[in-house]
Amino acid sequence: MKFSEYLDSVTRTANGELSLELQVLNASLSFFEETGEVISHYKKHMFHGHPLSSPKVESELGDVLFYLSWLFLCANEGNSLDESSLEMTFHWDILPSEDIEVVPAIASLATVANKNLQNVVQHGLLERTAFYPGFRYLAALAKFHNRKLSDIAAANSEKLKIRYPESFTAEASIARVDVESPV
Repeated sequence: MKFSEYLDSVTRTANGELSLELQVLNASLSFFEETGEVISHYKKHMFHGHPLSSPKVESELGDVLFYLSWLFLCANEGNSLDESSLEMTFHWDILPSEDIEVVPAIASLATVANKNLQNVVQHGLLERTAFYPGFRYLAALAKFHNRKLSDIAAANSEKLKIRYPESFTAEASIARVDVESPV
């Protein structure tokens, strides 16, 4: 999946009925929240003896990628995008050459989410430089699971097509037909 295709999926699925200001706040809060869910999987594995489920972590990485990409779209509203340079910048279809240890990558991703949220809430600013490094840390975490960001994006896009066949709706968000209900 190309970055532009994934951005089309994000555009189709994001709640476009919100003003740009509320889209930024929603995406920022959700980026922060989903990063916490990724952290929780690793914490439970490292300290509570839970097995590390790559499919679950990869699904959460997809959710983080969705909100990071939504922020990217908000920050670049009205600008033309050079897809090839973006794909290289964000390690889109390659595995990053450097190995980043998991805990520092998670901590760095959390720092990016926190700084972005602070900028948005306290100053009303969406600074590209504040959240762009998040793509790098996501790529490193995907690599830990032997995946590329394009793999994570494709799986996330498929999940969202099931949940939101046409576009975002509150009803579909509540129903979450892509998630099995507990018996």
